[in-house]
Amino acid sequence: MIGTIYDILSSVCLIAILIWGSRSQKIVMITLYLGSFTTAIIYWETGRNWLEPSPLLAINEMVVTAIFLWIAFRSERFWPLPIAATQLIALGAHFVAYFGDNLQSYALGVMQGIWSYPQMLMLLIATYRHVQRSKAETPT
Repeated sequence: MIGTIYDILSSVCLIAILIWGSRSQKIVMITLYLGSFTTAIIYWETGRNWLEPSPLLAINEMVVTAIFLWIAFRSERFWPLPIAATQLIALGAHFVAYFGDNLQSYALGVMQGIWSYPQMLMLLIATYRHVQRSKAETPT
């Protein structure tokens, strides 16, 4: 059920941001969307448990993190910084699983995936503000 809600929410955000977002916002949302899709494929193809360490998944998260950091370092706006920061936390959660069996828990699994929701919310707010700024700058 949660997966279905996430799929619907991320699809709606993707469409909205592709219509109204700036170039950076589109890149971030497409990256978030494809990163989530790739994560599902990795787990489906490898038959892994969501709580097990996965080198492929860590590489996927590193690529997403690198893109978010690239956008954050190039941007003149604030919104990419918290998105990159939450992605760094999600990336760090993957490496925690390598430190011992006692650290693998449901909480770790939640920590890996929960960050997509605030990232999408921040991106929607940034897109809304982008549209408002664009309207204010357009002469009538």
